[in-house]
Amino acid sequence: MDDVIKNIEPETIDFEKNNKKSVARIFIGLVKKLIRMIRYNPLRTFIRERIKNSIVYGGFTRIIGIFAGITELLRETSGRILRALLSKTLSIPRLLVTRSSSLILALILKSMKTGASLVLAPIIRSPMTLYRLIHKFGGGVYKGLRGIEALIGHLILFVKRRISLKSLIDIIIQVCATIGKFQINAFKKVIGLILSIIKTVIRGNPISRGLWNGIINFLEKLKNGGLIIHKFNISSIIDLIVKAQTLKLRVLIRICKALRSLISIPKTIAMLFFRMVYFVVSGKGIAFVRRLLPNLHINLDFSRSKEPVIVQIVKLMHPKNLVRSLMSLNIEKLITSIPIIGNIYSTLIETLQEIPAGKPDLIRGLKEDDLKNTLVSWVQYGMGQGGSSPTGEICGMGLSDDEVPLIIEVP
Repeated sequence: MDDVIKNIEPETIDFEKNNKKSVARIFIGLVKKLIRMIRYNPLRTFIRERIKNSIVYGGFTRIIGIFAGITELLRETSGRILRALLSKTLSIPRLLVTRSSSLILALILKSMKTGASLVLAPIIRSPMTLYRLIHKFGGGVYKGLRGIEALIGHLILFVKRRISLKSLIDIIIQVCATIGKFQINAFKKVIGLILSIIKTVIRGNPISRGLWNGIINFLEKLKNGGLIIHKFNISSIIDLIVKAQTLKLRVLIRICKALRSLISIPKTIAMLFFRMVYFVVSGKGIAFVRRLLPNLHINLDFSRSKEPVIVQIVKLMHPKNLVRSLMSLNIEKLITSIPIIGNIYSTLIETLQEIPAGKPDLIRGLKEDDLKNTLVSWVQYGMGQGGSSPTGEICGMGLSDDEVPLIIEVP
């Protein structure tokens, strides 16, 4: 299994360290996703005509992400983009190894004849469709450029009130945990290349030029570090990641602080803590939390135990302490008494020192959003005393069996 992961699916190496069975499930889920996609005739035609007998590089998740993006693109254009995909001017090897979802779209555009870019009108006129398409091409993997693209897209959706705070925090956690080394110059170079492709394709076509002006303006602002949407500076968030990428948890806190013009700090940091706990107790995102908190000791047996993670955590507690904690009206005492969850809390409190009133803000946020009751319910479930299990999904997580919706409407 180790050799399979390293050579076919390198994106799941961290998951394998936590739970080999989980990696097998993820891999099977990806295969099922691929089977579902190739039932779509236009995609099957593309694979038969352009991929057959080719050496495919880049990791299984990335390849499936590209196929998912192409499927979405074909559906949004009612199959009219197929001619461009089958064109010999489209470099398949370059398409498969590029690390930018936006550049994939630009390369497809480059293969189209002048004027044919009008086929993409339904996508260009709908920012939501465009963000969803770029997200599909990314495959839910957030390393390097794909991480920055996903973060920009979700920040814009949040500013426009199209996704919830929970969804945004899920993406921020995944991006900060996996983005790795990131060079701003490489980012600007890719944007410059995309701009060059767009301008070349639409040259001499007034209709196409009018269609693409909004995208060109957006990309130029992004390249120059001045992208502001609804008075919120998106570029400043990118700067935070570029300047402090080695201090992952600290970057998370600074992003939460930067969001204060959109939502209160207590709500943001409380949601950050709550989602980090969910990533662990659900068993679905432990690899991300371990990357953010490398000193976090998770003494659980993933390889042998069939018990849910929350059950294993509760079993680490002494029965008397467990009952006393559940009866406590003090939310901090409750949290710190629970193994692993208490450690996440303590580490977060240490990092919050750079925010004035960080700890009181966190406690207030947990009380305001009634997150304590959810936590108590999880612990009760772990005890076998009713309650509810940590259900739901991690937003935008490509390494899962289920399709997680990108856009979650905010009431």
